[in-house]
Amino acid sequence: PPKAMSLNGSLGLAFGARGSGGKNPAAAHFEPGKVVINLTKRSGRGSLAHEWFHALDNYFARKREQMRGNYITDNLAPGDSPTNAGVRPEVIDAFSAVKRAIMATDLKARSQNIDKMRSEPYWGTGIEMHARAFESYVIAKLEDQGGANDYLANIVNGTMWGMMAEASGLGDSYPYLKPNEIETVRPKFDALFQTIETRETDRGIEMYSVES
Repeated sequence: PPKAMSLNGSLGLAFGARGSGGKNPAAAHFEPGKVVINLTKRSGRGSLAHEWFHALDNYFARKREQMRGNYITDNLAPGDSPTNAGVRPEVIDAFSAVKRAIMATDLKARSQNIDKMRSEPYWGTGIEMHARAFESYVIAKLEDQGGANDYLANIVNGTMWGMMAEASGLGDSYPYLKPNEIETVRPKFDALFQTIETRETDRGIEMYSVES
């Protein structure tokens, strides 16, 4: 439900208020400590879906009785593992299926090609690959309805990226899912959102994690 998008009222949204800019600043970011998405005033559009998935990833990490890291996709154990106490095993298994589908593509190898230009991995980390895969998923789901929303997700197309990558010597480094890969991953995202359940609360609607 639309009201559940705020993760039971826990998620904040800021516009150009959570950063100091600088050289090549991020267009947007999610702060797990504050549970807030910040979109920069000038270039934040197109990043909302990406950052919202980070927030969802963090939401279920916080639901575990023994929180291990800020993101559940970064620390996935089998669904019935004690590590996951506080979250329904079916939800854990659905997240795991998404991760396996992403890793079955060449997204990681391409992302690691970009990271060769960095001092620390970023593009090839699981957290970021999940969020970028979700962007591709959102675009595909909108296309099913004959729609598009450049504010939710606006990614560079493969042809344009390939031209830039060739000029930079990065090789095959497209950091989003290619069309054939989307068809592999999207059923797993569908299953994840079909598995997540919601319920009314005094604050709105939450995606609840344990059986009532």
